[in-house]
This record gives sequence, C-alpha cells and structure tokens, in this order.
Amino acid sequence: MKTPVSASIFLITLLTIHVSAASTKSSLAGAHVFKPFKLIVPDAECVLTNGPAANVAFGFPERGDNAALAFILGPVPAKHTPGQNHNKPYTGPGAYTHIGIVAKSNDGRTYRGFGRVTVNADEQTGEFNFIPDVASGPGANKKSPIMGKWDCGKKISDQ
Repeated sequence: MKTPVSASIFLITLLTIHVSAASTKSSLAGAHVFKPFKLIVPDAECVLTNGPAANVAFGFPERGDNAALAFILGPVPAKHTPGQNHNKPYTGPGAYTHIGIVAKSNDGRTYRGFGRVTVNADEQTGEFNFIPDVASGPGANKKSPIMGKWDCGKKISDQ
C-alpha cells in the first residue's frame, strides 16, 4: 500500500520540527538586567556539575570571557572568588548568598561583586542582585545595586 504524497510531506515536516525543537535552546533563555542599566541578554549556558560539592555555573549568553552576566552557585576555589569556597553546594530552589557575580553593560562598564541569587521553584528561572565591589569603564558607579532576572531555558537539573 502506497502512502499518499501529502501524508509523506506531513510526516517529514513533523520530524523536521521535532528534531529542530530538540536541538535548540528555549526562546525564553537569557537574562534581563533592569537596574541601574537596562540590558537584555538572549540565550544562556547553565551547567550543573555533580559530585561531593555540586555547583551550577551560569553564563548569559554563554560562560567565559564573553558573558554579559555570570555567576556560580556552590563552592568555588578560593583563588577565583575569595570566600565562595565556603558556600553550600547547589541543592535546588532557594536563595544563595555570597555569590560572586559579574555583569557587563553594552557601553563597556564592568561590575563585580558578591550578592544574592534566587532559584525559583521551577528550577529554571530566578533573580539576582549585588552591590559591586569593583566597577570599571566610563561612568561606572560602585554604589548602585545591580538587579535583574535570569532564565536558563530549561530546568537546571536537565542541563
């Protein structure tokens, strides 16, 4: 029995949509800084590491030097962020304090400091805020708290 051409096209289209959806990140993934400057960062890289001290590394749009926003929940070696080596491991939704956070504005300002990151019950979204210890670039102000929201695009435990 032959399959009608229209049914074959439908199946090919359905398979293409399914494969494309499985290989892309959520359109919701990204971060939004809303204070003291406005910045919307599309895309996210949220990586969960398991072991004796689980942590999650966040980067928007990616981790590393190109990140406009980056932070790690859980213990981090003291040589990278002094004092964060004593942080509790990532355990799921809740508030995490003394988190080293870096944020970069579109106009070249960079802010670094320690603050609070909240992971919502969906284990995919949350908020961050910190007062910078270091601010560099034209017009950077160390006294203004940096605040915003983040979205990994999918559940952290599914990363």
